[in-house]
Amino acid sequence: MIQTQQTAACLSFLSELRSARNFAKTQAMQVFAKHG
Repeated sequence: MIQTQQTAACLSFLSELRSARNFAKTQAMQVFAKHG
């Protein structure tokens, strides 16, 4: 049971990390578009 909770927490953390990276990438693209 605890193992399952840890796995779920890990997966949600990974998905948050991925979305954060995508968000950062999008922000960078917008900045480059403005200055480019």
